Amino acid sequence: MGQVNYFHHTHPDVEWNQDQSAWIESTPYVMATVHIRFPIWFGIALHHIMEQAMHHLNTNIPLYNLRAAQRQLEDM
Repeated sequence: MGQVNYFHHTHPDVEWNQDQSAWIESTPYVMATVHIRFPIWFGIALHHIMEQAMHHLNTNIPLYNLRAAQRQLEDM
């Protein structure tokens, strides 16, 4: 799990900023991770916790709603 977290947060598409104000403006809760698509069975086994961007944006969303919330985020 630690390795998966590492990959989520260090992918080349993850935005990094030296300046704290630029970091805050970049919506780090959404931009500081990548969305990796897994087979549905894998998502179910992990309770969709790998819907990482949505999990970062709102940790109050129940795990069983993360997949639908991630899709809605991507549509927006």
